[in-house]
Amino acid sequence: MAVRSITDPSLHDAEFGFGGPETYTQTEIARLASRVLGKRQRIVHVPFWVIDAAVALIRPFNRNAAGFLEFFRQTAARDMVGTPVGEHSLKDFYSSLAHETKHPKRAPNKEAGMVVVSAEREREEVQR
Repeated sequence: MAVRSITDPSLHDAEFGFGGPETYTQTEIARLASRVLGKRQRIVHVPFWVIDAAVALIRPFNRNAAGFLEFFRQTAARDMVGTPVGEHSLKDFYSSLAHETKHPKRAPNKEAGMVVVSAEREREEVQR
């Protein structure tokens, strides 16, 4: 869908409904992925000021890395909850990915790993 929305001019100003029937916080998404994969992951809550300081320190040396951190910080600070759409659940999607990982059709990448970082502790408390 992402490629089509870029290459097909009729889709350039279109809106797409992505999501599912459930609403999750970033921490809940991370925990769900961890459970489905059967891997215990440490979830780190990083205050926004730490990310802002890292952006300021990194920018003179690596604008791309600073830009990524700034994007992460901005998206973590915003409520991105929309109207529930569709019937497919995130848990089912993660389960299918986990199955593909355990039973790959091609050689697995043994160096692949999962790191979860969340900068939303303050927002999560307000939402509940």
